[in-house]
Amino acid sequence: MLKNSEKYYHAEHAYKKAIEIDRNNVKLLSDLSLVLLRQEKYQEAEILSNQMIVLDGKEAVQWDNLGWSLEGQGKFKEAEAAYKKAIELDEKNAEYWNSLGLSLSGQEKFYDAENAFKKAVELDDKDTELLINLANMLENQEKYQEAENVYRKAIEIDEKDVELWINLGDVLGIQEKYHEAENAYRKAAGVDDKNPAVWHGIGEALEQQEKYEEAKQMYVYAINLDGENDEYWNSLGNLLLDRLKQFEEAEKAARLTSDRNRNSADKS
Repeated sequence: MLKNSEKYYHAEHAYKKAIEIDRNNVKLLSDLSLVLLRQEKYQEAEILSNQMIVLDGKEAVQWDNLGWSLEGQGKFKEAEAAYKKAIELDEKNAEYWNSLGLSLSGQEKFYDAENAFKKAVELDDKDTELLINLANMLENQEKYQEAENVYRKAIEIDEKDVELWINLGDVLGIQEKYHEAENAYRKAAGVDDKNPAVWHGIGEALEQQEKYEEAKQMYVYAINLDGENDEYWNSLGNLLLDRLKQFEEAEKAARLTSDRNRNSADKS
């Protein structure tokens, strides 16, 4: 079975051959543009998208593809204009509003991005990706209670998504709702108990509740799952030093972190 990268490569080759025969076939150009975008060949996709728009600029998807190709090159202002044109042609498409929100976010226009994401969710409130983008934007503006509400709505749709539970735990922790945060992380553990971020999150929530020995166990468990994560080692070291006054163990954790950073630097 071919990998996706191989499929895209062969599809690109086939579409290019077809276009050599019929250079003004908008459908072929559109299909090739999509294949290029999925391979992150944004400059080529931009050229094709503009070519399609010259031939027939009345299809919203052509402007959406242009926006995608521009956004992929970090041209967020130009992408914004392209997405707005797509919305002008098809204002009921939630994905176009979501894409507009991403381009606005890339320009740090967070309030406008929030409104675009809200419009996307209004059009399709069952898509967790749209809800996550809205929640992230609310967090960026420190609207934590609103973000919490959005994450809870997303979890109602897909309670088996471990990242949703982790994100909920994070935003609850920011609001100092530590017991609720602990519960959210434990829900995440019920979905995926091999995810070290889950156990680290439980540890942080326990530490804030002054349950230091339990927090220590969670940090150790996270490290056992991912011993290369400096954040986990730092959390354990700080807990041992500041909370439990276990100086020898804290020194050992700090030394291991330092040695790992040195080894990483040597390899680079």
